[in-house]
Amino acid sequence: MRTIRSALSCEAVASADQYLRVVEYLLDEGVAGRSLLLFNETAAFLAMEDASLAIVIHPTKKGAELLDAMTKHLGMNPKAHHKLIMIGGGEEMRPLLEACQPGVFARRMVQVYHLADNGEVWNGRASRLDSSAGRALKAGRDGDHTVDAEALARQVRQPSRDEVVRAQEHSSFVDAYKRVRPVVTMGSVALLLGVYGLQMTWGGGAFIPTLTRMGANTEASLGPEPWRLLASTVLHGGPVHVLMNGVVLYILGAQLERILGWRRLAVLLVSAGLLGAVASSIAAEAMLSVGASGAIWGLFGAALGISVRPRGLVPAAIVDNLKRAAIINLVINFAASFVPGIDLMAHLGGGVAGLVLSFSGVLTRGLPPLSEDPERTADARTGWTAAAWIASGATVGSLVVACVLGRPWELGRAPELARIPLEGTPYSVVTARGPVAVEQAEGDGLTFSIGDPLSDPFTLGVEFRPWSEPGPFEDADVEAWRSIDPELPEGVTLVSNDRVQGEGPPAVDEVHAYPNGGLLYVRYTLFDHAEVGVSAFVFEGARDDVTAAAKLSVRSLQIDD
Repeated sequence: MRTIRSALSCEAVASADQYLRVVEYLLDEGVAGRSLLLFNETAAFLAMEDASLAIVIHPTKKGAELLDAMTKHLGMNPKAHHKLIMIGGGEEMRPLLEACQPGVFARRMVQVYHLADNGEVWNGRASRLDSSAGRALKAGRDGDHTVDAEALARQVRQPSRDEVVRAQEHSSFVDAYKRVRPVVTMGSVALLLGVYGLQMTWGGGAFIPTLTRMGANTEASLGPEPWRLLASTVLHGGPVHVLMNGVVLYILGAQLERILGWRRLAVLLVSAGLLGAVASSIAAEAMLSVGASGAIWGLFGAALGISVRPRGLVPAAIVDNLKRAAIINLVINFAASFVPGIDLMAHLGGGVAGLVLSFSGVLTRGLPPLSEDPERTADARTGWTAAAWIASGATVGSLVVACVLGRPWELGRAPELARIPLEGTPYSVVTARGPVAVEQAEGDGLTFSIGDPLSDPFTLGVEFRPWSEPGPFEDADVEAWRSIDPELPEGVTLVSNDRVQGEGPPAVDEVHAYPNGGLLYVRYTLFDHAEVGVSAFVFEGARDDVTAAAKLSVRSLQIDD
């Protein structure tokens, strides 16, 4: 090999020395996993420890010819991340380097650096001078020793036979991977978004009665309404909830669908979602739960199981990255599961299901590598097609059953109100029709509960407490009654307390806020023979017409003739 110095003019000797020192520094920085793949007078290719490729260039070409050469080098490894390091020249080199960078949303990154003839160090977008490349440029500029080019050339490492085989396996896997269209993943995301659209139409995306009527996971799931276990996995408690789950499902689901095939992925999603819902129903303390998080945790568990026992499905070059990503995802999401309102048991149930199915081999047994059978034609002959359709049909069917029985579309319009007499009292109220429960209170008092708190648009409560010594009351007694501080349950706050002005008996209006975001509208009325409190509870996310109907019911108390 000719020495680089002998091949250059005197004007380029300084930059040639810098070029050699930069390559030397990158090799000798003390970081394991780096190797020199190619080295000559104008370019050096180095495999970096982060699986990226560093290209150090000391160009003899200029302008469009140089840009074409760099683009050709980058095109030799179109999926790998690159560090493109230019030695020599002036500011005219920087637009050429910037032209080599892909768009912001590209799947690979090309970091660009430049050491100019005047010693100025420059870095492009998403590149840092405190990185290995930046430190190498500074070492090449500031060093004053001579590097033996022939000694560097002897460090070029030829790949072993095993490395060549692994590279070929990786290439075949990537080619087959790109040809597979993740239809089940895209269909699942579309289902989640479509169902959430129905939630918005039928009362509100996070409105508890809407969720209950559409199949939320409640205490009835393990009893008379088992369809809730699967129906709840496609419901979500708000736009952020559905969007986050949809994004994670699309990213991780698409990866596993390409590895496992659409049939096995469908079975995995439904199985993990079902076990997560069962775990939540058994151990969770919330009134209800919804979401695809159990199914998504099944993907986390399956990815970990496959990375531990790949069974030839994933090339060796990818296994470590798959394992690292699975562990990081599990740790981050496990920590997030302790945030209030997050269903930890559903997460754990789904994660265990995915891990067991993949690690045991149930999910992967008999599955050829993707490069051998990208269409997964063998699964069509072994019952996986039927299993996938049964699992998918059970999920959609459960949602349909829940909606037919719950009639959530009724919540998409203003509540129908009617006047209901309060048996045993001379009063009646206007409210939405619903079950009426009556309990004996202290003395001759009565307590009425009207409506189902989980499925009706709002619930009405009436407390009737007759006076042991009836009125009429003096003004001082009325003022004392108005000044009584309400006794609120723990965690409940008083939003407002207002005197009702106008004709009629004395009354006080209050609004109480509950930790779950719900509001309780209350009116206490002082009659000569009794005190009557009427309250309406409305969950967070209620439509304006539901809130208006609840307030009307609270003010509707009247004495019947």
